[in-house]
Amino acid sequence: MDNAFEGIEITTVPMRVVSFVWENEKIRSFRLSTVDGSAVGDFTPGSHIELHLAQGLRRAYSIIRLSEDCTGYELGVLHVDGGRGGSRYIHERLRVGDIIEITPPRNFFPLTEGATHTVFLAGGIGITPFFSMIERLMQTQDSWEIYYCIRSLSTGAFLNRFDLDDDRIHLHIDELEGIIDIKSMVHKSTPGTHFYCCGPGGMLDAFIKATQHLDQECVHLESFLPAVVEEHDGFEVELARSGKRIPVRHDETILDALLNAGFDPPYSCQQGICGACELTVLEGVPDHKDEVLSGKERALNNKIMICCSSSKSPLIKLDF
Repeated sequence: MDNAFEGIEITTVPMRVVSFVWENEKIRSFRLSTVDGSAVGDFTPGSHIELHLAQGLRRAYSIIRLSEDCTGYELGVLHVDGGRGGSRYIHERLRVGDIIEITPPRNFFPLTEGATHTVFLAGGIGITPFFSMIERLMQTQDSWEIYYCIRSLSTGAFLNRFDLDDDRIHLHIDELEGIIDIKSMVHKSTPGTHFYCCGPGGMLDAFIKATQHLDQECVHLESFLPAVVEEHDGFEVELARSGKRIPVRHDETILDALLNAGFDPPYSCQQGICGACELTVLEGVPDHKDEVLSGKERALNNKIMICCSSSKSPLIKLDF
C-alpha cells in the first residue's frame, strides 16, 4: 500500500517472518522473507528498514545482511526493559509465519568508502549495522578494524560470526577490562581515519567527546535506543499552512503534540535516526537532538526532526 504525504511517498511491502534465533538472553535475530518468494533489492551498508507492527507501532532496525536466497533481510532486536513496545512486541508476540509490513531500506548511517582507515566502535546490539559495512570493506580491501564491547562473554551476542584470531577485531569485555578508553583509541589513529559508533547513550557521549577535535566529516554515530524526551520549558508550534498554534508541554515532543491535537505528520522510527519526520523551519530556533542532520545542517536551523528535537525559542513556525 502507498501512503503519500506532501510529496513524500512511503511504500510498505508485506514480508513473512521465517525464523528466529536467540543470540543471547535479550537479543534475538530474525529473518524476514517476501511473501511470494521474490528477491529483494540490495541495500547499502548501514541501512535500516522500518517495521510496521500492531497498534500503529513503527520501529527502525539495522539490516545485518540479506538472506542467503536474497528474498529477505536478517535483523537483530534487543528486548528493551521499559521500552515503548516495539522490542517487546517482537520478542513476545511476533511468531514464525506472521506477516508484517516493512518500509524498504533507507540509509542515514552510510559507509564512506576509500578512507585511509576505518574504525568501528560497537556496544551490544549496536554491532548490527557494522556487519554489512565490514563485508563491504572486505570486498573493497579497504583498511578497517572494530572494537566490539560486551559486558561479559556470557552476554555477548553474535560472537560466532567473528574470527577472533583476526587482529582487526578487538573484543572488549567490560567485566574483565572495565569501560573502554575511547579517547586512547581515537588518539592513536592515523590522519584521515573515519570513526563509526553505535551503542548505548554512555558510549555515544564518550565517543562524541573523544572525537570533538576531529573533522566531523570523519565522525559518524547512530543510537539503537529510543530517543529520550528531554524536558524543556515548553513552547508553541505554529503550523504555517493552517495558521494554528499548538502548545508543546515540557515533557512531550513536537510529534506528540501534533498527534494529540489530531494532526497526522510524517514519522516513522521515533528515535531521531530515520529522517521521516523532517519538517522545514520557517521561524524560530530548533534544539536539535536527532542523528540525521550533520553539524553544518544543524547550524542552518532550517530543518527539524519533530520526533525528538524541540525549540530554543518560545515559538517555532513549521511548514506543515
